[in-house]
Amino acid sequence: MRPPPAVTPYKNRYILNPLCGDCQVRKVVKEEEAVAKVKAEETQAIAADAQKDVDEALPALEAAIKVHSHLTRQSYRHAYPRRQRVW
Repeated sequence: MRPPPAVTPYKNRYILNPLCGDCQVRKVVKEEEAVAKVKAEETQAIAADAQKDVDEALPALEAAIKVHSHLTRQSYRHAYPRRQRVW
């Protein structure tokens, strides 16, 4: 039979406090949550700015669509007359 392994201070720390490994995991998780929270706030700011730009551009797009739907062939001929050929 072998003698029992010696308990080192490192092993003894985990024997006395079995949650110590969980403490390190919690610390890492909290740090990652802080980073994720900052990135989420930045993303929200970008999204709000983009939504403001969309709200500003949407009425102009709707007006352009309305005008385009009312154009006729005569409107195009008026805007782009045929060129006379020079011989």
